[in-house]
Amino acid sequence: EHRMLQESILGKSVDLDSSLNKMDIYKKILEVALKDGRITGDEQDILDELERSLGLDTDMTTQVKMEMKLLEGENIMTSERRHDNFRDIYSSVIKESLKDGRISRDEQNIIILLKKLMDIEDQEHLKIFESIKEDK
Repeated sequence: EHRMLQESILGKSVDLDSSLNKMDIYKKILEVALKDGRITGDEQDILDELERSLGLDTDMTTQVKMEMKLLEGENIMTSERRHDNFRDIYSSVIKESLKDGRISRDEQNIIILLKKLMDIEDQEHLKIFESIKEDK
């Protein structure tokens, strides 16, 4: 049963004896966690522990998670629906960043990365920002 489960998760073509670097191991575990389209609390706990025990950089693993979630989303959403979803996510990140009245350098870096990953145009960014300011 263990071998069957292992093959269904990893695929028969995976060479389990090949050496993987730490980030490759993390990515493979993340792929398994994202198979159902979401990461549960238990899966997140495992990913956090794996990140800690492998000594991985948190910024790098966060970027990998975002990229893989976005790619996963591309397989199940139309491009219009995906863009609306990205816009909502992007907007909520900006709202959270503005809670204290300013955007820190770290928050700005995250926003810039999200903007790039989610293909948010400058004009759209400004519209989102203005709509948030109007809501306050």
